[in-house]
Amino acid sequence: MNDKLNILWTTDNKDTIFNMLAMYTLNSKKRGWWQEVNVILWGASVKLAAQDTQVQTEILEMLQTGVTVEACQDCCERFGVKPVIEKLGVTVRYMGAPLTEYLKNGDKILTTEIHNIMELPILKDKNIFPTNEVLADVLEASFPAFEAFSASAEAAGLTLEWNYYNDGKAWLCKVLSKKKNLAWLVVYQNYFRTTSYFTEKHLDRIADMEITESIKEEFYRAKPSGKLIPMSVVITEKEQVKDALSMILFKKGLK
Repeated sequence: MNDKLNILWTTDNKDTIFNMLAMYTLNSKKRGWWQEVNVILWGASVKLAAQDTQVQTEILEMLQTGVTVEACQDCCERFGVKPVIEKLGVTVRYMGAPLTEYLKNGDKILTTEIHNIMELPILKDKNIFPTNEVLADVLEASFPAFEAFSASAEAAGLTLEWNYYNDGKAWLCKVLSKKKNLAWLVVYQNYFRTTSYFTEKHLDRIADMEITESIKEEFYRAKPSGKLIPMSVVITEKEQVKDALSMILFKKGLK
């Protein structure tokens, strides 16, 4: 098994950086979810890292924890920040060929963009139903959070329904209230995500939803899929289950 994770950091959205990227990166290394963790700064993230001291502090903590950090040299030169990035201890090099090699070698690639196709579901085998044993193996330290989510959903009268979908070649889970699908649950390596879809007519009510503010802000920036706007909650810890249930039960209460 390839126990290395590459995180392609392209965003300059600080909510995503502090509440997803940095959190997951540091926990992955500290808790042994991945043996090797490599972060790649590319595009807008390079400029932000050179200018923002809070972001620089996160990068330094990553390096001190044993995470390797690389940056696209072409981006650094375009923004005129190569000396600043190198001073942080980041390896600056042209990244096109290395990233291609990572992909061809089958390395795991996680991106900071929710809809990027490189962030793929992991339950791909049609013949292996996602039992608790299978999920525990895939989610590892995040499995207790899945158990907490499953128990909370059941207590709220919701049902989890797993199906294999040929279009995406993966097992996905519907979160149902009777026959109404309130959310999709997708499992990745070491974490899972719940996503509900809303429309523009729900925007005013969503402003009052009891959920972490950064999730709402990410929702307002999300690109619509037709008339539907996705809201997602990434879950690695039990504490994040509350946000997911708040989102799903809010969707249940809509007419």
